[in-house]
Amino acid sequence: MLKAVYFYAGNPQQQKAPMFEQDDDNQRFFSLSQELLCIAGFDGYFKKLNGVWEKTLGYSLDELLAKPFIEFVHPDDQEISQNLVTKLVIGHNTSAFENRMLCKDGTVRWILWSTVSVVKDQLLYASGRDITERKKAEQELRLHTERFERLINAAPALIWQSGVDKLCTWFNETWLDFTGRSIQQ
Repeated sequence: MLKAVYFYAGNPQQQKAPMFEQDDDNQRFFSLSQELLCIAGFDGYFKKLNGVWEKTLGYSLDELLAKPFIEFVHPDDQEISQNLVTKLVIGHNTSAFENRMLCKDGTVRWILWSTVSVVKDQLLYASGRDITERKKAEQELRLHTERFERLINAAPALIWQSGVDKLCTWFNETWLDFTGRSIQQ
């Protein structure tokens, strides 16, 4: 059972981040990014989001700001995400953390996060990149590779692979059976 770790006692909607009195340049810059940008409090709530959130997850900004951010994380990723938040609130930063976020339409998006913690302000500044298509491509490549290896291992021919240095790097099962060797040899 996931137990959230929050460090703010009081109404989360009343806690204001010092950066929110922004000038027009900062607001334009924040809105310009194609990444998911957010400022979140140690209380577990988003404080500021750019419009990419609405396009990516399908929730309005008001919906996203109204609930703890962990509620938008896929249930299977909530524990590892909460463990990361626990590290962030004591000053650790991260530059490559992946988790799955829940979309309003029931789909799931993979997000790659970079996060900086500002302990004195009790804020997390994060940038997230939607890597869902990359994850799908990696899975498809894995499936094709497994299928290819099964096909090659079932072939009644001696098949091996060597590098430009002419050292063999892979052998099919028929080759290993024929020579009586193992892949480790």
